[in-house]
Order: sequence, then structure tokens, then C-alpha cells
Amino acid sequence: MGSRKPGPQPRQRQSGLPGQPTFSQIGAIKRLVGSEVLSPDEVARRFTGGRLDIVRRHLDILLVMGEVQQNPDGAIKARRRTM
Repeated sequence: MGSRKPGPQPRQRQSGLPGQPTFSQIGAIKRLVGSEVLSPDEVARRFTGGRLDIVRRHLDILLVMGEVQQNPDGAIKARRRTM
């Protein structure tokens, strides 16, 4: 039998957003986009029970606060802090 290369590992889903306080939801989303560049749809799919409308609202808050930035393709990434 030939050796099989393991395929890409599926991304682990984060704990669900529903039921968490809003500031905890926003913090969880900020940490997630701080680790990789994701579209709003991808962010919502990473959370059990994540609703796209809620995720978009939280991303909008983070954009206004300057915590994240949006690429021309719509993907979101953490803003790099320089001092």
C-alpha cells in the first residue's frame, strides 16, 4: 500500500457566539482575525451558531475602532500597531 499524505486539517470551530456578552463576541472575532486573514463569511463559519449579520456588525465596530482593516477583496485582518 502506498503512503498517503494527510490532507489539510479542517479548521476547528470556535465556541459559539450566541449567549456570550457582546464584548466577548467582539474580542473572540478580533482574536480570530488577528491570527489569519478571513472574509466575514469565513469568520461566521468558524463559530458554532455564528450568524453572518452579527459577525458583520461586530467587524464594522472593529473597523471603526481601527482594530482591523479590510482588504480590497473584502477579507478582514488585524491592523498592525506601530510605535
